[in-house]
Amino acid sequence: MAMGIKLLGLANAIERPAICAVLPGGQGWLYLLDVGANVDCSAHQLHQFATMATTLVSLVENIDRPGCALLNIGQEATKGNKLVKEAAVLLDDDPGLNYRGFVEADQFFSSPVKIIVSDGFSGNIALKATEGAARYVLDRVLSEPSTGSTRNLSKANGGTPLTLDPGRYNGAALLGLKSMVVKSHGGADEAGFYGALKTAARAVTSGVAEGVCRHFEQISQ
Repeated sequence: MAMGIKLLGLANAIERPAICAVLPGGQGWLYLLDVGANVDCSAHQLHQFATMATTLVSLVENIDRPGCALLNIGQEATKGNKLVKEAAVLLDDDPGLNYRGFVEADQFFSSPVKIIVSDGFSGNIALKATEGAARYVLDRVLSEPSTGSTRNLSKANGGTPLTLDPGRYNGAALLGLKSMVVKSHGGADEAGFYGALKTAARAVTSGVAEGVCRHFEQISQ
């Protein structure tokens, strides 16, 4: 993040960049940010994260006004700390966002929204807990005699590759810079790094960085 800011610079009016991870979700892909760039955030920064992710999804998936939500410990309006409650007001008051309220971490793979916004501390913990759970389940499934191997599992699923492996979703966009940066997981293998390269290529082809810069230039005028 530090090198990205120094070499590329922040987009106009952006206070902090955010790392946006992509996961399999109830609506196809789920975009979760921030997942580690900012341990402490303000409500205003969470609002900016939601706006950047909305621009990303609109460009990459060609979705008009994708739904977004705030990560919280409950769905009720009374739940949560001061940060998420203040951020909820900002997101709900923004006509450019399709804000749907709060979601909990156990809804990542079934949520009706495309974007979940969080501070980097909570988002990173939620992401790593999800990755760890996926690896545990995958290891247990592969250790069963009835399945035997990844090859057998793929055959059992009609040749479809396994979707539980977190490495398949490697590559998180660092949003808020003047050009595109994609962060690869430190423990990624060749296939995972290839996934990060594909994520970078898709973001560049879709003009994500330029779209974020253009949007914030317009709203800051």
